[in-house]
Amino acid sequence: MEPYLSYLFIAILLGVYLANVPVMVIIERKLSAWLQYRVGPNRVGPFGLLQPMADAVKFFSKEDIIPTHVNRWLYLVAPALMVFPAFFVFAVIPWGVLTIGGKDILIQIGKTNI
Repeated sequence: MEPYLSYLFIAILLGVYLANVPVMVIIERKLSAWLQYRVGPNRVGPFGLLQPMADAVKFFSKEDIIPTHVNRWLYLVAPALMVFPAFFVFAVIPWGVLTIGGKDILIQIGKTNI
């Protein structure tokens, strides 16, 4: 696979995964409210669709507290270190074959001999 196609596919895949996060948050909250027989997130925007945006504003406006006894750099980088392996797992999944101009392009980021 051409390197630029790999990077393009990585960007598209990451965009799809990250775009699904707010949708899954809404579904999870609505389902939890229904199961617990209570009012769900319906106060922010129509049908609660702006709830992920309200959550983001709340998250970014919170005070950042870092304990004094920890390594500051490692404390801040640790969440990213845990997210990268989860995304790299999808690099070896063969998503299919795309045929353009009679040439088959394997839609897979990393090629493994499995």
